[in-house]
Amino acid sequence: MYPLLHALDAKGMLTAQERRVEGRNRVYYRLSSKGHKRLDDLVGECERVQEGVHSLLQDPSHGSS
Repeated sequence: MYPLLHALDAKGMLTAQERRVEGRNRVYYRLSSKGHKRLDDLVGECERVQEGVHSLLQDPSHGSS
């Protein structure tokens, strides 16, 4: 999990904030505005794929030659 979080942080998709809690350092991550934009793009792409699959399932003859 942490390599992924560090990579997303390095790409500017996340912001990280360190806090000391009960004597331990903790890092809290949040989506940055760039991360929110990328998430919106990915959600849109998933929705388009889902619509295409749904369309094919509704009309099975659509995919046959």
